[in-house]
Amino acid sequence: MFRQRRSVLIRATRGYPTAVGSGRGVHVVHITLAISLALMALSSAFPLLPQTPPNAAELARYTGLQQTAVAGKTARVADALARGELVDARDGHGRTPLHVAAYFLQHAIMRARVEAGANVNLADGQGATPLALARARRYTAMVRILEQAGAR
Repeated sequence: MFRQRRSVLIRATRGYPTAVGSGRGVHVVHITLAISLALMALSSAFPLLPQTPPNAAELARYTGLQQTAVAGKTARVADALARGELVDARDGHGRTPLHVAAYFLQHAIMRARVEAGANVNLADGQGATPLALARARRYTAMVRILEQAGAR
């Protein structure tokens, strides 16, 4: 005769779902917790970047302060500000020149922008601040510059 075997059946026992059939009574909650902890450990070992980097087309359209952030030309920051460019100008994704400087690891540009009065707490379109980007990439010198400027 054909005998149906139930290897794992989920049922409620005293309010907690358990896996039964194996005789062990493993709680599904415990399995879910173990998976969650493993995923948290992986995410801290391999942090996701809080910002999408500018692509080639966006880089080609950058002018003024955004372009200086890419090129690392500190002398051009003062020129761009003298021409009346906004220190917190944004691109199509809400990135400010500080975001771009953080992405391209331009310490001198970041310091020049902070000294020019850039808002260090502005978030881009994805909700990332320059400080979050610098921390995710482990740029300790940039983190220090931003925190000294009042970034939180």
